[in-house]
Amino acid sequence: MSTQTLHLCPRPRSLTIGAGTFHIAPDAYILLDAHTLYAPITIAAARHPLTAGLSVAVGQVSAGRTTAVTFAYDPAEVLGAEGYDLTIDESGVLIQYNAPAGAFYAMATLVQIIENTGADLPYLEIDDEPAFPTRGYMLDIGRNKVPKLAEMCALVDWLATMKINHVELYIEGIPFEYPSFPHMWKGRDILTGEDILALDEFCRARFVELVPTQNHFGHMDKWLLEEYRHLAECPDGFTFQGTFLPHPRCLNPLNPDSEGLVNRMADDLLPYFSSSQFNICCDETLELGQGHAKEACEAQGLGRVYLDFLQKVIANARAHGKSVLFWDDIIKSYPDLLPQIPQSAVALEWGYLANQPTADDCALMQSTGVRYFTCPGTGAWNTLLGKTNQMIANIRNAAEFGQQYGAEGLLNTDWGDSGHLQSLPTSYSGIAYGAAMAWDPTANRDMDLAAMLDTLVFKDAAHVMGRLVLDAGNYFEVENTKPVNITLSFILLISGLGATDGIPGGEDFDRMRAYLADLRARLATTDLHCDRADLILSEYRLAIDLIDLAQDVGDFHYGVKAHDTLKQTAMLERLVAKLPGLIEEIRRTWLIRNRYSYLDDSLAPLTGMLEEAKERVESLKY
Repeated sequence: MSTQTLHLCPRPRSLTIGAGTFHIAPDAYILLDAHTLYAPITIAAARHPLTAGLSVAVGQVSAGRTTAVTFAYDPAEVLGAEGYDLTIDESGVLIQYNAPAGAFYAMATLVQIIENTGADLPYLEIDDEPAFPTRGYMLDIGRNKVPKLAEMCALVDWLATMKINHVELYIEGIPFEYPSFPHMWKGRDILTGEDILALDEFCRARFVELVPTQNHFGHMDKWLLEEYRHLAECPDGFTFQGTFLPHPRCLNPLNPDSEGLVNRMADDLLPYFSSSQFNICCDETLELGQGHAKEACEAQGLGRVYLDFLQKVIANARAHGKSVLFWDDIIKSYPDLLPQIPQSAVALEWGYLANQPTADDCALMQSTGVRYFTCPGTGAWNTLLGKTNQMIANIRNAAEFGQQYGAEGLLNTDWGDSGHLQSLPTSYSGIAYGAAMAWDPTANRDMDLAAMLDTLVFKDAAHVMGRLVLDAGNYFEVENTKPVNITLSFILLISGLGATDGIPGGEDFDRMRAYLADLRARLATTDLHCDRADLILSEYRLAIDLIDLAQDVGDFHYGVKAHDTLKQTAMLERLVAKLPGLIEEIRRTWLIRNRYSYLDDSLAPLTGMLEEAKERVESLKY
């Protein structure tokens, strides 16, 4: 076996494979040198039947018993708190560690080795430690989809084995039962305080910090619809990039009640978290300076007005004993203000394209002394199947430029734009690659992502699924039109039967149908042995079918442009035939992993399209 055929995530900083194998007997022991390791080691061991079945002893084992895995504390300063050395030779597995987290990560690595080899382990030496102190993952729960507690725990358990130590559940809107605002969420199936307490404890047992996250400035549209609309910067709407948007999104920073609103929200949320950090977000204040704060922004500068409100929010976080993280998209446009950012605060340098984040932006943070994380994304949102090539390039930039220019962490983001219609498995490749690059960019840059997914994630005996999901995530490359952070097919799916401008010719849709047919055929040849294999296959079939439906929508638009009534009628009849089953399948799969929450809101574009298609097909007949 070579280092290239042992598929681990993340790959260790240093891995040397020798000749020979050690067999782990099912009646062997895991020998701990301290009882405090029992909980973390058994948690890590539980992810594989072989290690889960091993007995555990402390100090020594009884005469005649075999020790397969031995833990040894190393007081030397060479090993950091999360580092470890793992050696396999004729005497068994020896794990040296300096702190419990390192021991936990070593056991997680051993379990992954066993996933590759079974009970016959190759002789090897691993010397491992992370490149970034903070290795994070953020899941958007603010756009309609709120996972069930068991689903969140299962996700965290997997993240921890990939050595993620920082998790955020992004909140905008009302996915949490704020005690001060029951009228905003009454009757909704959403996240409770007790859910957070349970998840927080679950995370801490796996060396993961569950960090509260709540938007405080932009992205406030669901709060500004009615009762709090008067707190908006532009209550009657605003213009962004030449387009008028009727619904306000940004708070008026000059109104003291704006600060009061977000502080009350934070006061409700923060007591449920043990974390010492709080992501206050404050990004994309798109209309700031167009409304109530226009004169102040003209007199003082938009950056100054923004920073003043940011500092007020920071003060409330400090009152709760929290240091803050915040998105840096607004403030980095005012480099002269960056030195005024409190040293306790961490700026989040984000960007999700193949050329983001940039070296210049990372260098700016370093040169001005601002602590920061780089924040790439999984690329799954607004696509249904992902954007593989863009995701890989984006995460590489974040890891490599972050390491080069002194970032303290990498926070991989998984957004839910446009109603969070994509399923969680769409993000698996991006989650795994982000975790790997956050641990060690050099060792993991060119990892065999497809083979790793087959071995550790999907456990596909046919070795098909890993490459299939990466290819599925590149369907956007087949489309002639490549909009930013969304795909043409997804636009067609959620925009309905309205405007036809910018829709390419029908031959593009036929090419996409052929691509999707190949994916569908390959999916039928997989042999998955992971948890929820049937659900994952259903979720991928559904995603392929929805993108296929989008081609029908595109062909309908093409028929409209060509004044082809027959094509229009044929495509509308397809939509009327397909949509009811697809809507029902979205409901079925959604409710297995997630709460009902705002499901109907996410389905609205499709249910609306169905009703419009019925009306139009009838009108074309007469």
